[in-house]
Amino acid sequence: MHRLTPVAARSTAVVTVGLALTTAGCGASRSAGGPATNPTPSPVATSATPTTRELTPQGFIAKDVGQVAGFDCANDLDTCAITFSVDKIEVNPQCHQYGAPHAAGRKTLLLHVSMTTGDLSEEGARSAPSIFNPFSLNGIADDGSVQEARPGTCTDREERLSDTILPHSRYSGTVEVQVAEAATAVASTYPVASNGSRGWVWRIG
Repeated sequence: MHRLTPVAARSTAVVTVGLALTTAGCGASRSAGGPATNPTPSPVATSATPTTRELTPQGFIAKDVGQVAGFDCANDLDTCAITFSVDKIEVNPQCHQYGAPHAAGRKTLLLHVSMTTGDLSEEGARSAPSIFNPFSLNGIADDGSVQEARPGTCTDREERLSDTILPHSRYSGTVEVQVAEAATAVASTYPVASNGSRGWVWRIG
């Protein structure tokens, strides 16, 4: 839905790692025998690497709501140590009793997310929480305008996706962000890989 360094808050910088994304939506590749032994992961097979035509104009792998994506992969989706999906996107949900609505000119998105992990590589274990960290998300408009998302405070925090992602585990929860009113898609954005890919994007239905 490529190995990346988690960001716990906006003050924490994302560390750039050049990685290839597969057509199945996989992220960082790793050798079939286990985690890579140096910071540069083994490249995925050429046939599994997205071409420019398979990416959006901004360089994202487009995923449908409910469609599974992968991360920390050897090649295809079946080899990914992390699989995840955005199962639903609510727009401007009703706020919790003590929640705060979105700012003027923006709207609230509530992403309902599922994630399953297997035998994580060292880098995959560090990076998994970044995929749906609010500071990794961006809103994209039809005209190509991109704006950083902001964490939202409208809905109940008790239902939020865990910040801690462990191996051999299953997670489900929500991620709340505010994006520009004109945004028609939300993207999980990371540094550009050598093949031009930079993350995943979902249309706001």
